[in-house]
Amino acid sequence: MLNWRRDPGYEQRMKLLRAENAELDKKLRDFDALELRLKHGKPSSPTSPGHPLPTESSSSKS
Repeated sequence: MLNWRRDPGYEQRMKLLRAENAELDKKLRDFDALELRLKHGKPSSPTSPGHPLPTESSSSKS
């Protein structure tokens, strides 16, 4: 069995994993907030679903 106290890279890997976890948590919170805005009909930007992109509207005129 591996003894983590004797593993020289343990602390560095744990620090990296904690940083990755924090980044993923932030992305999840951002995603959840966006999902709530969309469910309540409050688009976060003019290019959100339901609004055609400028390239879509110009190509549909052809």
